[in-house]
Amino acid sequence: MRSSTPLLFALAVSSIASVARADDPAAYAHQLAELRTTVEDLSQTLDTERDALRTDLRASELRRTELETQIRQEELRVAELQRELDRQRAAVMADATAYETLAPTVIAGLDRLIAQVKSGLPYRLDERVAALTTVRDQVAGKLVDPRVAVGRVWQSIEDELRLGRENVLDRQVITVGGQEMFVQVARLGMVAMYFRTEDGKVGVVQRDGAAWSNRLLDDPQDALRVNSLFSSMDKQQRVGWFELPFALPEVSQ
Repeated sequence: MRSSTPLLFALAVSSIASVARADDPAAYAHQLAELRTTVEDLSQTLDTERDALRTDLRASELRRTELETQIRQEELRVAELQRELDRQRAAVMADATAYETLAPTVIAGLDRLIAQVKSGLPYRLDERVAALTTVRDQVAGKLVDPRVAVGRVWQSIEDELRLGRENVLDRQVITVGGQEMFVQVARLGMVAMYFRTEDGKVGVVQRDGAAWSNRLLDDPQDALRVNSLFSSMDKQQRVGWFELPFALPEVSQ
């Protein structure tokens, strides 16, 4: 619609030139009436496009606000992980040799960390949870010294913090429409994750309440934007501005 407006103005100017050369007053009046109609149509077209632009800008602002909210939530999660790291250090400093005192503290810390990992973005979730659960079970079964386990917990927390700082391409198995698929994923910190199937379809990892789901993107423009992200990350361009369909609540307009 926007590209046709200059052409319509050009036609209107051409018509005015024709009117200026007209010798027949009746034809002159008829052409003037047609020009008035054209100008009114152009004015309505401009008003319509202006309203559409305002609507798009409002929707973009709402989406930006939602994204900022999600980023703040992720920052709070990172801060909680850092506090957990500090609590573990404090526990070791307070009593590094008492097994009976340290073991319950380590187990409780691991339980909290496992719960946080499960609630976050499902990136290699089974692997991350399994590694933490193994350490927890070893401490609970007295198969490993809790002082050794604390070192592993610290490393796990550092790994979680690192995930929040990275934008990476990876591959993992996910479930889409009840079917397991081995897909390429583009993870943006621990805020958002997109995937691309072997046959070129793309989708988004979306939070549904307390759970997560993997949804294919049907909109061609959304698919184009996500493919552009994958292309840029393939070229090691992992920092910049990307317009992306995020897994956010629907925006009311």
